[in-house]
Amino acid sequence: MIFKPFISLSVVLSALSAVQLAVGENPFCERHGDGDYPYMNSCSKFFKCANGFGSVHDCPGDLLFDTSKMLSTGPLSSPTGVTRTLIICLAVYGAYRGLRALWNKDAVNQAKRPSPGIGYKKWTKREISSYTGIEPGTPILIGVKGKVYDVSAGRGFYGPGASYNVFAGRDASRLLATQSFDDGVTEEEMDAPIDTLDDLTADDMESLDAYVGLFTVKYRCVGELVDSVDGE
Repeated sequence: MIFKPFISLSVVLSALSAVQLAVGENPFCERHGDGDYPYMNSCSKFFKCANGFGSVHDCPGDLLFDTSKMLSTGPLSSPTGVTRTLIICLAVYGAYRGLRALWNKDAVNQAKRPSPGIGYKKWTKREISSYTGIEPGTPILIGVKGKVYDVSAGRGFYGPGASYNVFAGRDASRLLATQSFDDGVTEEEMDAPIDTLDDLTADDMESLDAYVGLFTVKYRCVGELVDSVDGE
């Protein structure tokens, strides 16, 4: 197996963006197709695109990710293994730090943008169920890990008839974490306590955190998801 000492920065930047931008809406996966790509600042993991969906996986054994290939580093005590590890990790980490600064700046700008007609407040699951975008011009809200986001700007993804409309107007945390779909929110779900997600795996939670990063950067947080509002 041939080792490439230098990773294409464009490949790294593109794949790093996949983690923040492809999870959920998957524009990266739709654009680049199925395959394995670098994962953020960890060279022991990789981001997989399959059928338009993105997910995070651990590299098997002592393998590290180098652009589109898995490369064996050999024993960590060997000079070759250490050199390969440093080169790959430093290149990926350097690109990640640069992108993180841009993401943080964009998140601040998003937070300053007003969400027309919606102020920051506490929401119940039943309240957000009315905001699915079914009425033209109405907001689309999604609950993710205790927060509520106005995703109206992504109506093409989350609006009526769109691919991810099943996430609209509900606490979509479990569905997003497990990359799954169902038939839509039910009365039973709206009346049940907020899902604690305690039974999810570490990989599921890592995927969910990536979604939180996506929503924080692209959409405005309009409140917290709670079981009940004071006084009700």
